[in-house]
Amino acid sequence: MQFIRKFINDLEAWFSKPASQKVVLNHAHTSSFAAFALGSMVLTGFYLMRPHYNHDLSGYMGVVLGYEQNDPELLHQEVFDLIEEKIPPHRYERLAGLATDSAPSIRAAYDDPEAFRQTLPFYRVRVVYTGTIYGLYKLGVDPVFASHAISAASVLLTMWVCAFMFPGRLHSPYRILFLFGCLGIGLHDLARYSTPDALGTLGWCLVFYLFLRSRSQLLIIVPILIGIRSDYILLAGLLLAYLFITGCFARWSIVLSGIISLLIYFTLQAAWGYSWLQQMHCTYHLYTIKSSYLETREMEFTAWNYFELLENTLASSFAPTFRFIYIYLIMIACSTYWIMFAPKSFGDKYVGIIKKSLVLSILGFLYTIGHIIVIPRLDERYFTFIYLFAVSLLIHLICIFIKSHSDQTDTAS
Repeated sequence: MQFIRKFINDLEAWFSKPASQKVVLNHAHTSSFAAFALGSMVLTGFYLMRPHYNHDLSGYMGVVLGYEQNDPELLHQEVFDLIEEKIPPHRYERLAGLATDSAPSIRAAYDDPEAFRQTLPFYRVRVVYTGTIYGLYKLGVDPVFASHAISAASVLLTMWVCAFMFPGRLHSPYRILFLFGCLGIGLHDLARYSTPDALGTLGWCLVFYLFLRSRSQLLIIVPILIGIRSDYILLAGLLLAYLFITGCFARWSIVLSGIISLLIYFTLQAAWGYSWLQQMHCTYHLYTIKSSYLETREMEFTAWNYFELLENTLASSFAPTFRFIYIYLIMIACSTYWIMFAPKSFGDKYVGIIKKSLVLSILGFLYTIGHIIVIPRLDERYFTFIYLFAVSLLIHLICIFIKSHSDQTDTAS
């Protein structure tokens, strides 16, 4: 407690410098920004050189190489030859399902070109991510490297977007504390994955950034996000519905953005994706041979299976190692309580931004609950952008509270 009290006193002293010491404040602001810039680049660079090579890598490489190769057997051979050449042997053994404890579904995708082909629709609908890898591949970049380099670049840009998330000149401690917040929620881990989650995190943080400034450009980004991950349609619908009800922008532009988002979603799902029943069958039988051959196997998924998935998902969210309950919900609760019951603590000039932040927090919470209900599978990577905003908001509230308190103290004295 003494450490916390001293830390708050130091922050308050930082904010309460008299006008004659503005040069010192500017120097502190510059130093904190330089520390943030260096820290963000070192952090993402460190993890860029240490990729995870997750199981999704073969699927995304299959889609990328499949843009030019239609034969399933040749495509299968090209993909696994490429991966074997580019990644360490111990990771290849796990990815190809060659380890003694590997799941039958992973081994089937390695052994049988047809089983591998039938996994690709899960990855083909992420057209923005796979299209970006393919574009870099045509420019001469190794596609395996490109798959996680995109994630690393997205994480770096996300940090910079969040460093300026809230309008106005952010207080100097914000960016330093935010950098530690990124480590706390595991944002840096996204830089290691060959998945579109980091790119999606960047996209949603841009949307939040524009929303807080009432910029209609966010209506352009929302449909693009559906091409990154199709399940983003849930949050897109919630956000566009709020914008339409409140009339933040011209309603015709909101409706147009929604129509385009739906067209992209249904077009991708109809052309390349799997139905909800097929996805649930695969999720329920994820590590068994029953999750292979989705196009030809009879679906084995009942209402009882759905409730089993839902129960397991909810139970896993309370696991000690899971950040979902311990970071996101706690920070949203703290921020919501502070905003609802202590508005005078922040000063009049912050009220509008704080109210918008509360809206985003509520929409993020509803999206998380909706995602669990519609797709009962919980992975921290799916919600990192919501965790990140919760951390940013709480740190921002702490900073402006101390600043407002210092200003009131100076006025009284």
